[in-house]
Amino acid sequence: MLTSATLPNAAELAERLTGRPARVIDRDGAPAGRRGEDALAILVGLDTAINQYLMRRPGYLFDRPIEAASVEPDNPYVVLIVEPGPRGERTIGEVDRYDAQPIVHPHAIYLHRGETYEVERLDLDRNKAIVRKVDVDYYTEPIGGTDVDHIDAPLRERPLGPACAFFGEVTAYSRTYAYETVRFYELDARSRHHLDLPVEWFDTHALWIEAPVALMRSEGQVSR
Repeated sequence: MLTSATLPNAAELAERLTGRPARVIDRDGAPAGRRGEDALAILVGLDTAINQYLMRRPGYLFDRPIEAASVEPDNPYVVLIVEPGPRGERTIGEVDRYDAQPIVHPHAIYLHRGETYEVERLDLDRNKAIVRKVDVDYYTEPIGGTDVDHIDAPLRERPLGPACAFFGEVTAYSRTYAYETVRFYELDARSRHHLDLPVEWFDTHALWIEAPVALMRSEGQVSR
């Protein structure tokens, strides 16, 4: 049984497996096999740590049982991605509220089923991102990030060499303050644009390491 392979793209892998021409039509394999028919879902790994971990350990995905799922339609932390039409709004996707700014910020290019959509408005009060279909030759990359504002309560700690590792409750924040446009199949940004979006605050858990003051001073990280 084939559990993993390394090929340039998903289409070539499908052609090798089926012997028929193939093309990528969707980035989401979740609907595959819902009607009881045979289906093939292909994961193309990127050069990130988590992707490469899965490429080297396919059993992490393929050998695990299917998990039960529950749906809460009024979940306040889900932002719907909708396309207005003559008969109302059509939902084409959804995103976690705290991922909304980098993914569906105003003027972001959202990819859905091989089509490109531009975000016209991000309404965080109504948890909606309004999009329209466009024909463009670029995608967008958000600029911003998430950081810890302060530590609320350490819950566990253990020695780690000369330092100490902690796990506990923290208050964090995230904000996307700009974005870049990048032409498809190229890596260089061609333009940068400012965004005026609010800071999102949230409580979460974190792992952090505290080094001895003497070590920090020797590395020039703190003043004497």
